[in-house]
Amino acid sequence: DGEPLSNNRAPAEDLAPWIARVYATQVEMSPKDTLVDGLLSDTPVLRVIFSGKWTAETRDGHGRYGPSALFFGAQTKRMPVTVKGSFASVGVALKPGAVSVLKGPNVADTLDRIILYDHIYGHKEWGSSAQMIQWFDPAGPAERWLKVAESLFRDLVALTGGKQPDPLIEAFDKAAFEDPNFAIAEFAE
Repeated sequence: DGEPLSNNRAPAEDLAPWIARVYATQVEMSPKDTLVDGLLSDTPVLRVIFSGKWTAETRDGHGRYGPSALFFGAQTKRMPVTVKGSFASVGVALKPGAVSVLKGPNVADTLDRIILYDHIYGHKEWGSSAQMIQWFDPAGPAERWLKVAESLFRDLVALTGGKQPDPLIEAFDKAAFEDPNFAIAEFAE
C-alpha cells in the first residue's frame, strides 16, 4: 500500500546523547514463508520483537526467539537470522558509551550475542520483557511504537542516574569511521 517496511529516524533531541537511531519494522508474509537474512550492526541495539518466529546464529549457538525484548550486542561479523511468518519489531540503536553509562553489561561480553532484556534491565520498576510488549501495543501504528520506545528509554536513563556518554568516545568513533587508518596519537592531540 505504499507504506515503508521500516520507519527509521533520529531520536527525540533529549535522547540524542544515548541513541543513534530508532526504528520500527513491520513485514507481512505468509505463515509458511521464511526470510533468510543477516544482521550486521556496529552498535548494540535494544529490540522488542512483537511477532514472527526468529532464529539467529550467535556466539552462544543457535537461538530461537519469539515475542520478547532483547539486547543485541554489536556484531563482529554477519549474524545469520531467519524469520518465519509476518514479523514486527521496534529497535533503539545505542551510541558509543551508552551501554556503560546505562549500567548495562560489559560491551565486549555482548559481542555477537542476543541477551534477554530481563537478564539486564528487567525489574518491577521498569518492566519485564512481557510487559514491554504490552506497553507497545503491537496492533498500534509504527510511529506510536517509536514514541513508546523513547518514553521507556527516558525512564531507563532516569533509573540509571542520567549520566551521558563521554563525548570523547563519540568523537573517537566518528574519527574511526572517517579514516579507519587514522593515527591515534594525532587523535589524542
